[in-house]
Amino acid sequence: MTTSPGHNSAALLKDYIDRINDRLDAKQEVVDEVTLLYAPAKESGINVKGLREHIKLMREDEEKRRKREEALESIRNELRGLAETPLGKAAIAEVMRAG
Repeated sequence: MTTSPGHNSAALLKDYIDRINDRLDAKQEVVDEVTLLYAPAKESGINVKGLREHIKLMREDEEKRRKREEALESIRNELRGLAETPLGKAAIAEVMRAG
């Protein structure tokens, strides 16, 4: 939506800025709350890195996850048992990074 310059454009711009800042503040509050949830999990002995990865995978798009898993399986098959060697692990890590 475009507006012509005029006395309302500054007020409109300020309104957008205020609304965006409010949403960004709310977003940061949620991020802070989620971060606080991991602390007791860590204190109870849960592997937080693994927990974060599990949640990430659960929330991932099904098609994207399927493609990533297919690529990973393809690399494992090509390596024919070398997946546990340093070279194999590096190749798998690269596929995971490429997503």
